[in-house]
Amino acid sequence: MSMTTSAAIILAVMVAAYIIAKILKLSTELSMFAAALAGGVAGGAGLPARHIVEGAFTYLDISLIFITATLFMNLLKESGGVVFVIRRILVRFHNHKFLLFAMLAVLMIIPGALTGAGSVTVLIVGGLVATVLNYMGLSKPKVAAMIFICAGMSAAAPPVSLWAMLTAAGVNMPYVGFFLPLMIPCLLLAVATMFILGWKAKPADLELALRELPEAPAGMNWFKVALPFLVFFLLLVAGRIWPFAFPIMGLPLLFACAAVFTLVLSPIKIAFWETARQNLLIAAKRLQNHPCIVAWDLSNEWLWYLGDSSSDPLLGAKRLMSLTETINREYLGWDLIQDGYGSIRRFRRLFRSAARLALSLDMLLPRSYSR
Repeated sequence: MSMTTSAAIILAVMVAAYIIAKILKLSTELSMFAAALAGGVAGGAGLPARHIVEGAFTYLDISLIFITATLFMNLLKESGGVVFVIRRILVRFHNHKFLLFAMLAVLMIIPGALTGAGSVTVLIVGGLVATVLNYMGLSKPKVAAMIFICAGMSAAAPPVSLWAMLTAAGVNMPYVGFFLPLMIPCLLLAVATMFILGWKAKPADLELALRELPEAPAGMNWFKVALPFLVFFLLLVAGRIWPFAFPIMGLPLLFACAAVFTLVLSPIKIAFWETARQNLLIAAKRLQNHPCIVAWDLSNEWLWYLGDSSSDPLLGAKRLMSLTETINREYLGWDLIQDGYGSIRRFRRLFRSAARLALSLDMLLPRSYSR
């Protein structure tokens, strides 16, 4: 049996199993898991427990990064650090709208760049930034568009760009050398968006904006805000400058250290366990498609069981799974900032999704390789 025929049969069985599971009203995660099991049977691999476990843990490191990074940002928000920074920026630059726009753009890049999710930017700083922009005479649709686009740029920005990580993992490529190629365009586009959409904005009404923004806790200062970030970057750099004298710490541990410093330096008492519980619930919703990688991990093994020369025809399916998670996460932030403003350019969402899926489907086309 040829490689194309084998891959087509396995894929057809998986698709049929997925459709049947959805008809039975199973969730997307369970439906894809059912597709994986059906594909295993069709490929002659039975129910290989080892591959099921390995597939489920393929993106465990990325999940841990997301969970610890969002916990760090949520603790910073609960401590009043985010409110403090926005109020200080507003007081300092309220008469210089373009400098204010640039500072707000950088501020919105940080949460998404550290967590890999634009929705975190919306949840952490979106409402506060919207308050400032509203008092600059901008319409609500423009404010929503500015926050949405900057949140999207933050999700793609390094050091934690889940899109790039998922793509790199999907093609077995190390996540190395992405920092400047991702940071420069993301930062420039975010700032340009603020300038273009806010071109006709007025200087911010300082008194009204400060009155509506929450008060920063007494005792909060720049040192308490900056130290957790400083600890994070020092530990990150130290392992690379002195690789034989200092342990190279993973990003989850780095974010956990930054979260501990945030918790200790907070001027107010934070309900840590409640914050952590809510953070895990949010993270679970963002990473709900994580177990579905089982299907595509098994697909690679089945092709080798059947004697085919390459598993590349199903790498596209693996990438499609990654894009499902990406699209769900990105558009969640979009829905949160609409808030009755109406659908702003919904067709762009459809076009972007279609373009990504079309590019991924190219990997599904059969190719001929020699061993």
